[in-house]
Amino acid sequence: MEVNRSVSLSQLQQVLGNTIRSNRDLQNIWVTAELSDLRIAGGHCYMELIEKDTSGNTVAKLRAMIWASILTPLRRKFYIATGKDISNGLKVMLRGSVNHHNLYGLSFVISDIDPSYTMGDMERLRREILQKLRNEGIL
Repeated sequence: MEVNRSVSLSQLQQVLGNTIRSNRDLQNIWVTAELSDLRIAGGHCYMELIEKDTSGNTVAKLRAMIWASILTPLRRKFYIATGKDISNGLKVMLRGSVNHHNLYGLSFVISDIDPSYTMGDMERLRREILQKLRNEGIL
């Protein structure tokens, strides 16, 4: 006869956290995503990172944050390069580390941003809009 063995939720969360923290492949990595639900509170920036398929359906989502200690220089760097502040809907390339908290779960702590990735996406969108306007005879 098999005996059911269980662990508490906090024990499971502890094991998950230890596994994530010990995996070097999840630390200091570059990730591409779209920014969503961005808000600033207490000097920190909180957001969702999302990925959409070609039909516009969200296929992946992860909570993320930029701590206050690096938010100002990171925003300044991004604005100087792109002329824009970080905001919802932007496609970005971010460097950071996966983090796990027993109460809040999985998240991505951002340490850097590559503005050139966003500039490339903005240029692609600009070209698509211009082509659409040409096709419609507006330009």
